[in-house]
Amino acid sequence: MRYGSWLAGALLWAAIGWAQLAPWPLSKWQIYRLQGGQLVGSPLPERFLFPGGNYLGAVVDTVGMAAAGITGWRWELRPHIPSTYFPPAFSLNDTFIFQVGTQLYDPSPPFHLVRLVVWSAAGDTAYSYRTIQPYRFWGGVHGGYISACVGGEARIVVDFLTTDIDSLFLWVGQGGIGYDSIMVYGPYVWRFPAPSVAGDYDIRARYYLRGLGSSPVFTSTLGVVDTLSICISPPVGSFCVGQPVELKVLPDLLTSSYPAQVRWDFTGDGVIDATGYAARFSYSSPGTYTVQAYVEWAGGCRDTASRVISVDDGSSLGQPTLIGPGTYLPGVPISLLLSGVRGLTLVDCEDDGVWEGSIQIPSMGLPRTLPYRFAAPPPPGGYKIRVRQALCGATREDVLTWNPTMGTSVQPDGVIEVRGAVFCAGDSVTLRVRGTTNFSPGEAGYRVAWNFGSGWTAPTETAAETTIVWGGQPLSVQAQLYHPSGGTRTISGVSLSSPAAFRTGFAFTRSSAAPDTCRGSWCPGGDFVYCGGKKVKLSLATPPRTAQPWQWRLVLPTGVVTFPSSALPSVYEFILPTQAGVYTVE
Repeated sequence: MRYGSWLAGALLWAAIGWAQLAPWPLSKWQIYRLQGGQLVGSPLPERFLFPGGNYLGAVVDTVGMAAAGITGWRWELRPHIPSTYFPPAFSLNDTFIFQVGTQLYDPSPPFHLVRLVVWSAAGDTAYSYRTIQPYRFWGGVHGGYISACVGGEARIVVDFLTTDIDSLFLWVGQGGIGYDSIMVYGPYVWRFPAPSVAGDYDIRARYYLRGLGSSPVFTSTLGVVDTLSICISPPVGSFCVGQPVELKVLPDLLTSSYPAQVRWDFTGDGVIDATGYAARFSYSSPGTYTVQAYVEWAGGCRDTASRVISVDDGSSLGQPTLIGPGTYLPGVPISLLLSGVRGLTLVDCEDDGVWEGSIQIPSMGLPRTLPYRFAAPPPPGGYKIRVRQALCGATREDVLTWNPTMGTSVQPDGVIEVRGAVFCAGDSVTLRVRGTTNFSPGEAGYRVAWNFGSGWTAPTETAAETTIVWGGQPLSVQAQLYHPSGGTRTISGVSLSSPAAFRTGFAFTRSSAAPDTCRGSWCPGGDFVYCGGKKVKLSLATPPRTAQPWQWRLVLPTGVVTFPSSALPSVYEFILPTQAGVYTVE
């Protein structure tokens, strides 16, 4: 079954806030594992391990429902990410039996929201949720494509990610002809001589699970090549004279083995200075050097990697330059640009002996100071800003001046956004202010006050987003924006309204001929909770693949509609009853 409208998802999440406002509590309920149609074991935790195709049961304790005013309930199961293998499901029974998967080997099943909806004779509705997240990572071979050198060593890493794996059979071959195989009984690194002919070889892995038989075959590829690539780590950085520089080679992530020999030339003069997978070298004079690494693998593959490094002795520290805006208002956070700084740089924004922090060095552009608020206008001559640089044991401090002119009070502006759809009275509605000009909601100094028709709330920095319960009458919403410099602005224009003031529940039952998916049965193309009188569209997902004549029969609250297969409408529409209640369509 598929629900195409995004409004269904909005209702599902918005209902959490409404549940907190319900006038009466829900009865307790739990989720259990089913075996042979019977509930077994204790209630399941939110995350658990299970074999694919398992059925689970959600059981509600109906004792006390009548005393609490509850007159009916409905179960709803909805995966977070809808798919063919995890269709939504609904039920009106005390015990809700549902299937959470059909694929044993699915590596990433979605988590499911299991919801119990209850209502009273007065039409009130409340919701309660459980989140079910199945574990089904049985294990895997690291890397979908693994490279090895012709005639060298191939290395396949196997990781058992759950204790339900009893053993694993690995097979390597090409064109159905096996090259090598092994049976392992735990996490393992399989090393074997790579084939002498370049090409792609299949890696097949079959897991045997305790009490569950064998899993489907996992496949990946072993690429046997003539050239393997490497890189040098770390890729960037500056070093000091006399400081040991440590570099190492990193095989490509797709490479299955490590180099057999590595030779290093740290100065670019053609003389080998060190050997080994990792090497250290100290420079006696500053400058820029090109390091070469000559790499060989068992089997004959070779590669060369280079790395340019900078070596300093601290003598290059110079006078920095500061750049700031020409106009400033006290209390507004500001970042100043610095140029000509090196090494560790600290900033004292008011030269008062307190270091506000180090500079931020972006990937592009000039480094800048951390955001800072100058509380008072600049003194005569401007703000004094002290900058300290430290590099290779040498330090330097400079006092720079920034002398902006004072601007006028800044006027903020923004818009009110409605998060979540509003349909009926009692809906929980989230309102949020989005700043468009001179306003940053949530940051210190920027405050918001709200008016929902009964006066202004107190302005606070945390009121940029608020949630209300709509009472069913048209409502205009206003917000007052406050800028740290004193500017204010009132924004309005958001009106909440709906043509109806009550909910109409709406449940869909799938055809018994297609219990696992929506194929062959009619599916809702919209939401599952509506206002009374709303138009509902039904569309056929996939008609049955048969040459025999067949009919579609749709059982509606207002009667039965029948179409032959030769005259199927693309979309069927009907109007929901205006009386509040729960209606079933089959």
